[in-house]
Amino acid sequence: MIAYLSGRVAAVREQALILDVQGVGYLVHAGQGLLAKITQGDVLELHVETIIREDAFMLYGFVSPDIQSLFNILHGVQGVGPKLALAILDHLPPNALHEAVAQGAAGTFKPVPGVGPKLAARLVTELKDKIMAIDGGHGAEDNMAMTVSGFAFQKDLISALGNLGFQDGRVRTKIRE
Repeated sequence: MIAYLSGRVAAVREQALILDVQGVGYLVHAGQGLLAKITQGDVLELHVETIIREDAFMLYGFVSPDIQSLFNILHGVQGVGPKLALAILDHLPPNALHEAVAQGAAGTFKPVPGVGPKLAARLVTELKDKIMAIDGGHGAEDNMAMTVSGFAFQKDLISALGNLGFQDGRVRTKIRE
């Protein structure tokens, strides 16, 4: 199983990106929020969920393990496939998802394409204990905001240090430390 990838974005597609990891291009499905923020050539680190089916081997990428956990929880609900789980995460930031589930507000899921009233009710019911167990119902939004802003900062830092002559690999290693 592939759990983590770090490389350069070779291409951005409508629902996925191709991540070049030392000469191997991985097709990684991602949410629209992430895809809108990246461009070809960006250095990107993704937590990856590998889903194997009869007819496909699919990778789904996330900027943080918290978002990946929410994806897995959503995907575990009957009637929610990986594409719908990504759509839910695109339409509802983690704090809105936590709030909707905590308050039993099934209507919050209404703007998500593919989620009808029955599925919205099932989501609220099945997610209540699971989502609250992650972090007590708060914190994932803060982690995502830090990760996304950190991603932009990290991208700028790598670029600036590269322009000063520092090696890309060493810069990324030091940033991780």
